[in-house]
Amino acid sequence: MHNGFYMRASFGGGGLWPKIIDRSDYEADRVDIAGGTFALSFEALVGGSPADGFALGGGAFWAGGTGELSEAGVDVTVSSLLIGPFFDAFPDPKDGFHLGAMVGYAGHGVHDHPSGVDRTHGFGGAAWVGYDWWVDDELSAGTSVRFNGALTDGEDGAGSLRVNSAGVTLLITALYH
Repeated sequence: MHNGFYMRASFGGGGLWPKIIDRSDYEADRVDIAGGTFALSFEALVGGSPADGFALGGGAFWAGGTGELSEAGVDVTVSSLLIGPFFDAFPDPKDGFHLGAMVGYAGHGVHDHPSGVDRTHGFGGAAWVGYDWWVDDELSAGTSVRFNGALTDGEDGAGSLRVNSAGVTLLITALYH
């Protein structure tokens, strides 16, 4: 039965679609970039169950693009981080089907953008659905599909960026619950 201490670790891959809006002081130097890239992803969630089949806790999700986004001769790579509270619900506490959500702090790492901004900060969220098969009394393994998005801003001297991103990831998970 899904109850008690909850700890999930996951890894996988999917798509990350960032849109970088350059709001730097000098309009002639602005470079906006949008596109998609394959991203490797990792997550860690830790919490507990206030009721059978329901978990609350905190966690972190990271997705890093493995390819470059290009526009006007500029090549940029982007990563995304989400940290915050989550819930994960198992409609049947003895079964492996689950769905959950997370909201909280979001950050983007932007590498090689001419604005000089390499970090942006803001708000993000994620939702997922998955299935875990029992391996032992408290241990299960499975897969899930996660949808995530973030809205962030950052400044560095005369440079200013807004980065919005969306992603979808297929994860392989291990759960102690």
